[in-house]
Amino acid sequence: MPNVLCQVREKEERIKQFQADLHNTVGLIQEPKKLKDSIKGLYVKYADPTAITAGTDGQGSVDNDIQKEYSRQREHLERSVASLRKKLSKDTEIHRADNVRIMQVGHTINRCFQNYLTVELFELFARFRKT
Repeated sequence: MPNVLCQVREKEERIKQFQADLHNTVGLIQEPKKLKDSIKGLYVKYADPTAITAGTDGQGSVDNDIQKEYSRQREHLERSVASLRKKLSKDTEIHRADNVRIMQVGHTINRCFQNYLTVELFELFARFRKT
């Protein structure tokens, strides 16, 4: 129990120190550069990277269930991305084949039309020469 009280006092002191530093930082509101530097200093001084991942045991370990859930969701998303990429490549190939077929049909129609016009042109020339 005394250990818990000691921890509570330490936390309260840290909070009071932070409040005092924050109050001093707010005093720099009219000087943007100094304010920015002061905020950076607060971050460096008070931001504890292990506090984000600290578990209930205080050892800095992430709860095992949370880690498993994160891994499960990550694997699901990776499988979804792989499936979507596979579908995209399949659809791209289908559309490419359709485009090639359409271009071939268009080319064939163009050739037929060109041959028809050539025949018509020769017939017109032949009629023109007879007259």
